[in-house]
Amino acid sequence: MGKGLPSPRKRVIFRPPAGMKKAKTRRGKIVSMTPFRLFSSDFGEYCVHTQRIAWDNGWKSVRIAYYRRNSSSDPWRFGSQTTVNGPLRTIKTICRDILKTTW
Repeated sequence: MGKGLPSPRKRVIFRPPAGMKKAKTRRGKIVSMTPFRLFSSDFGEYCVHTQRIAWDNGWKSVRIAYYRRNSSSDPWRFGSQTTVNGPLRTIKTICRDILKTTW
């Protein structure tokens, strides 16, 4: 990763949550992404975007992922695998709900 924008891996691996002992690790490939959206806060710089993932088992999902760094001189670090990830229909519904809400 460097000083510009994050460089997401092409292949992704999701390990099962703790407590899901019989669940299998899921592997897939990022097949498309939306543009990065950058913002800063008191905790550093953040870069958010959406990834379309084609899983090796044939399932497809959309993940809203983020990266963060302390300052512009630091490398980007993947924020979390536990961000929103689900079927396209679910993600669209969540986004519509957000856009309809007046905060």
